[in-house]
Amino acid sequence: MAVPANVPINIRRWRDFLFFVNEKTAQGNPWDLRGYVICMAVKKAITDPDAQALYLSENFYSSNLAFGQYSFLIPHTTTAGSGWAIASAVYEVVYKDPTNIISTRIEGTATIQPSVVVVVP
Repeated sequence: MAVPANVPINIRRWRDFLFFVNEKTAQGNPWDLRGYVICMAVKKAITDPDAQALYLSENFYSSNLAFGQYSFLIPHTTTAGSGWAIASAVYEVVYKDPTNIISTRIEGTATIQPSVVVVVP
C-alpha cells in the first residue's frame, strides 16, 4: 500500500462531522474495498490508548465498498463532550485488507474549533 495520505481536518464542537472517502485505483476506477475492515480514530495524542480515543468508529455512517466509498459520522453529541475542549488532535483511518495486512491509509491533524451557536433550537 502507498504512503498514507496526510489530510488535515477541521471539527467544530457541538456539530456533526462527516468524513467521506471515495477511493480510486491508479487508473481512476473505483477501488473495490469489499473484504476490507476500515476504522477511524480521533485522539488527543498519538500515544493515547484506543480506550481513551475521542472517537473510535464502530461502523460506517454510509458505504458502498464495491465502489470504494464510505463515510464516518462523528455525531454532535460526541463532539459536545468535555474531552473535545482542546485546540487540536490527531486522527487515522486504518485498512485491514483481505490478507490481514493492516496499514494506515489516511492520517493527519484535526483542528478542533468552538461553535458560535451551542444550542440549535
